[in-house]
Amino acid sequence: MSPIRSRRAVTLRIVSVGGGVVLVGVFVAWLVLRQNDAIRPLVAMDSALGWVAQIGAYFVLMAGVALLAHGVFGRSTDEPSG
Repeated sequence: MSPIRSRRAVTLRIVSVGGGVVLVGVFVAWLVLRQNDAIRPLVAMDSALGWVAQIGAYFVLMAGVALLAHGVFGRSTDEPSG
């Protein structure tokens, strides 16, 4: 039988999963948006802005995956450790 989780723990888990989904969605939107003909010259990998944008996009992806993993697999602090 699983322990009864507090309302706070459930809320934090939902917010973590939701935030992770949003950040991964932002990364996917970036992948689609950078293929736009009007934006492609600005964010080409031969410019500093392109490198900064791409590195930022990968950090957003990693943060989203980390939030998803924490929300799905993380333990809340009010659960017993034994």
